[in-house]
Amino acid sequence: MRRLWWPLALTAALAPCTAMMWQTLKDEQHHDQKTSAAKYRGAARGSIVVDGVNAYVAAEWARNRSRVILTGGSYYDPDTQFLRIDAAGKSAQSIREEGNQYPKPPEIAVPFHAPKSDVTVRTTVGGDSWKPHSPGTSREVRLSPSGAAFDAKTGKKLPNHLWHPTPGPGDRNPQ
Repeated sequence: MRRLWWPLALTAALAPCTAMMWQTLKDEQHHDQKTSAAKYRGAARGSIVVDGVNAYVAAEWARNRSRVILTGGSYYDPDTQFLRIDAAGKSAQSIREEGNQYPKPPEIAVPFHAPKSDVTVRTTVGGDSWKPHSPGTSREVRLSPSGAAFDAKTGKKLPNHLWHPTPGPGDRNPQ
């Protein structure tokens, strides 16, 4: 009987410690999930200068997280002749047509199977000196669903000058 007493006492003493460690681990996992969910925005935008043109590239992850909508544009820069975006084997391009001031922003939808992973987009721009059938100048941008955009080559975070909210009538200061 004396030999059975020690293992039972030891098990009884260690059970609360084990339960506390288990609960702490679960709490930490829950906190990590909440932090990860708080960082997820589902959209990213970045501003770049390519071939003398102020351009942007943007990504918006679909709510069902099965695809990403990618767009590129030039902030209505009058020097823009050509825009192209490439990602995941798909591409879209736009050439400024006769009589138009700007090319239309190209857009593609690419399938996406890992919703919290970044997507890399090659943005090609043809500035004022661009001629038809020439390749243009390109730059790769990595877009994160947390809202950040990075230069894919250097890893440097890119500024975001896109879609700034415009003040409404009640937001303006009376002069």
